[in-house]
Amino acid sequence: PFGKVSEEIVTEKEYYYINWCVDPYDWLAETPEEIAKHICDNARSGAIVLMHDLYRISCDAAALVIDELKNDGWRFVTVSEMFDLKNNPPSGEIYYGLGY
Repeated sequence: PFGKVSEEIVTEKEYYYINWCVDPYDWLAETPEEIAKHICDNARSGAIVLMHDLYRISCDAAALVIDELKNDGWRFVTVSEMFDLKNNPPSGEIYYGLGY
């Protein structure tokens, strides 16, 4: 919850901890378009976007984001695919997206 993690546990156990680097602030937004604009304005290569599914406007915003970013030439990959693209970064680290 809230993206909290113990850095000690991650480094001690050599875990991968993958967190988001783009928060949609959907709990503040009034429209799906507002959320989508914020996400698209803050997206970058290797970004991981937090998307909640408990708010209807967040789900509606996801469709807008996907369409807009695809139209701009972005592609969506899994974390495993991103790790492969980044030559398997080391474990025991906390990653907020893989745009390093």
